[in-house]
Amino acid sequence: MPSDAKDGAARIPADAPVPAHPEDAADRLARLAKCFAEKEPPDSNAANAMIALRYLEQAANSSGDIRMQANTKAVAGYLYERYLGDSAAAVACYREALKMVPGDTTLIEAVERLEKKT
Repeated sequence: MPSDAKDGAARIPADAPVPAHPEDAADRLARLAKCFAEKEPPDSNAANAMIALRYLEQAANSSGDIRMQANTKAVAGYLYERYLGDSAAAVACYREALKMVPGDTTLIEAVERLEKKT
């Protein structure tokens, strides 16, 4: 799949419209995940993460499924933590997910781990 950015960063243009249907967002997220998995240049991961965050937000807002919303918040937290280096935003996302699925041990551990760093 050819890159749309000069530096090869984003596979999906940053100005691409947000998909109207969650299935479209899921498809685009899957393509972005493939970019991460293919070990794109490290500087492209931040751009891809920002695009993924837009699609995650859209998917969460269009879903009435609490578990889906919690999952999108958890993935957003991971992206903030791993690819954007923003621990505060990651903790905020993980906490939002925990409100929807209280007691989720993975989320609790992520919050505790990041809070120990600060």
